[in-house]
Amino acid sequence: MAMEKIKVTDLAAIVDRLPEASEKDVVVDGKTEKGFKAICQGEQVLKIFTDKYALIQHRDAFAGVLDALLLAEKENVKAAVFQTPGRAYLTVVFPEIVVDDGAEGIELGFKVSNSHMGEALKFSGSSTKNTSEFKFFGYRLACSNGMILPVELEKMTVADMELTEKKGGIFQKEVRTQKILAKAGGRIVHIGDADAKVQLVYQKIMLMYRSVAVVKQYIDSMRNRQLTREEAIKSLEGVFGPRIGASVLSQFDMEEQTLFGLYNSVTYLASHSERSEPNKEMLMMAANTIAKKVLSNVDS
Repeated sequence: MAMEKIKVTDLAAIVDRLPEASEKDVVVDGKTEKGFKAICQGEQVLKIFTDKYALIQHRDAFAGVLDALLLAEKENVKAAVFQTPGRAYLTVVFPEIVVDDGAEGIELGFKVSNSHMGEALKFSGSSTKNTSEFKFFGYRLACSNGMILPVELEKMTVADMELTEKKGGIFQKEVRTQKILAKAGGRIVHIGDADAKVQLVYQKIMLMYRSVAVVKQYIDSMRNRQLTREEAIKSLEGVFGPRIGASVLSQFDMEEQTLFGLYNSVTYLASHSERSEPNKEMLMMAANTIAKKVLSNVDS
């Protein structure tokens, strides 16, 4: 399913139809290996785990995300669903949360994935090592580029970070979102109270509204930084090899000659090439690495 406008209830129906995995015995030379099980999709063996591994179906993993959308009164969104054997991706953006990019705008949202092969549901770009920033998924309307946009917590004001109580909901007053995400390392874990998973996604949605100004500052800083082709080549050194670097430069020649033009060249390559989803995410993250390097005038 490509990115399209959709009702959340219809999106839930699509998620319900995602392929399921099953658990089967591991048999070697006619004997069942005790303490192990195979996770399969149809007849394909995805991975072998110990019998302590808990298989989570995609529909169950994404249930908290869909519940949070409804709780946030998001009846209609833009969304895309994509799956490969054993893994599914759900991207959701909100047309009413738009950052001005000097063109048609960048809609904010998030991208989550779930794996039958041992990885818990997670937001794209999340890291257990860096809890000083959030990362939102951005969808640039002018070129249908996806991007992962960082928001540094230190740039948020106290008023920005404090979330008010949702009347009739499951939330407490003045819950600091960054503390919750810091404890979770940016991830939604399968173990724990289901309501906590919904709360985590809900708070991320609420934070998007409060992050528009900070994201715009980031975009403006890139648009205001003129960049020659020679500077672009230098900024790519140590980040990409010759082949990817040449593809980025070819796209940069057709973009505005600014850091934002180079940033968009990388995200364009990520969004419109035949790469795996993890590799696309790595390219999107690399775009931020390049931007931060240029903006801080630190050479690799």
